[in-house]
Amino acid sequence: MNTADDRGARSALRYAVFGFLMGTANVIPGVSWGTVAFVLGFYQKLIEALKTLAEKKTWMLFCSGRFREFFALVPWRFLAALGGGMALAVLTLAKVMEKLLTAYESYTFSFFIGLILASVLLCIRMVSRWHADAVVGLLLGTGVGYLVIRLVPTSTPDSWWCLMLCGAIAISAMILPGISGSFVLLLLGQYYTVLRAITWEGFDLRVIFWFGLGCLAGLGSIAHLLSWLFRRFRDMTTAVMIGFMLGSLIRLWPWQQVVDSVTVGDELRVLASRMVFPDRYGVEFWSCLLLMAAGAGITAGIELLARRHENTVK
Repeated sequence: MNTADDRGARSALRYAVFGFLMGTANVIPGVSWGTVAFVLGFYQKLIEALKTLAEKKTWMLFCSGRFREFFALVPWRFLAALGGGMALAVLTLAKVMEKLLTAYESYTFSFFIGLILASVLLCIRMVSRWHADAVVGLLLGTGVGYLVIRLVPTSTPDSWWCLMLCGAIAISAMILPGISGSFVLLLLGQYYTVLRAITWEGFDLRVIFWFGLGCLAGLGSIAHLLSWLFRRFRDMTTAVMIGFMLGSLIRLWPWQQVVDSVTVGDELRVLASRMVFPDRYGVEFWSCLLLMAAGAGITAGIELLARRHENTVK
């Protein structure tokens, strides 16, 4: 439901900036926009908004033409601001991030490691009490995040049911902090199929339709599940989310040794790699450490500004 917090130009601008950060994360391998929402403190608000949007009664209002009641129920200002910011980020930064990852991968990954590590430390405070269930949740989330990143991509058919299933799994993973939806899609063997289908050269409406339908189904299902988990097991669920972030950090380690790869056209694409340490501690090593510290410092700075803003409002 819409709240006073969702109204006003300042609120819209704030969530548009948040959406921009989520869109930026979306183009980073191993980073999900769920991570950004979780770190910035509006993850549960986003889940509840998506849950409302996916409910049957919401779309019954829309289909029956009761638009005023529909827009009163759905937090559309919040979702529109986030969506607009994400779209702007993808349109403006996708090429920039692609160049950074191509030319300066280790430096770019180091910066994001700093951001996420500091975010994890801040998110630990979201758990009100670290009882046994929360600790188990943290360990479980870390293990699952690590195992997902270590999996080797498989091959699956591009039939309609498989595309729907992959869409549902990928969008569910994308919402979870620390797990990249695009990486999960790669594991399922449908990454290049979907990527090719949305380009001008290989446009395939059949693939887009079934995959998109799966995404819609998965989005509604995962939003309802997460909403229920946060209501019933808030501390443990939060701990699991933190674990996902920790376990997936290996994907961003700046020094990787390629284990498996495939050549697509003239491009070499890495399918699997393992974490290694640099042979010598030269300029690159210290530059990476400096960028990690810079990323952590930016996260701490954002948190400090957010605290001051909350104190001012109070």
